[in-house]
Amino acid sequence: MTGGTATAGTVREVATWAMSLSGHGAWEQIQSNLFSRSIQFKNVTYLAPSLSRLLQAPGAHRLKVVWAGIRVFETDHQTKSFRLTQDGLELLLPHITRQRAHLPFEDLVHLLENPCHPTPMSYLSAEAQRIAAEIPMGTCVLLPIGAEKMNPVVAVAAQKLMSPPALAVHFAKSRGREHAPKAAAEMLKSRLERALR
Repeated sequence: MTGGTATAGTVREVATWAMSLSGHGAWEQIQSNLFSRSIQFKNVTYLAPSLSRLLQAPGAHRLKVVWAGIRVFETDHQTKSFRLTQDGLELLLPHITRQRAHLPFEDLVHLLENPCHPTPMSYLSAEAQRIAAEIPMGTCVLLPIGAEKMNPVVAVAAQKLMSPPALAVHFAKSRGREHAPKAAAEMLKSRLERALR
């Protein structure tokens, strides 16, 4: 991971967490292009390989990076762990081989109707509840059943919560962009509907 202020402990934490999604081989392909501005690792971005090399070059510590790359991981303040972002999912999806689940289309749409708020498992269909029960706690990738026939594949970055048992779809929001999560969820819903026609 690039970033002059990163500590070995935090890098190891991100590395361990990312390997839980992808396995060691896939992680090796993306690890050297990850970057965070601070030791808190609030946001971890994926950089183009050329920019990553520039930030590792001699004298690069004099650069002040304000923002670079695609945000792929962020810190979940409630669980104090990392979660996959919707922004980075499209880039990382080919590398993510674990913690994936295929849910019925109706259940995915239901999750997207209330972004950033947990949806209790009891609100999902019996089939979705059965599938979701097998997903480990934490971040996961949700795809519609039949996703292998979709081009491009539509996937949703989500999080399985323990108490109460629920699934949550998170989108970034910031001051001045309070409606961004709802708009992003609507865009994903329309992509799902078009892909499954």
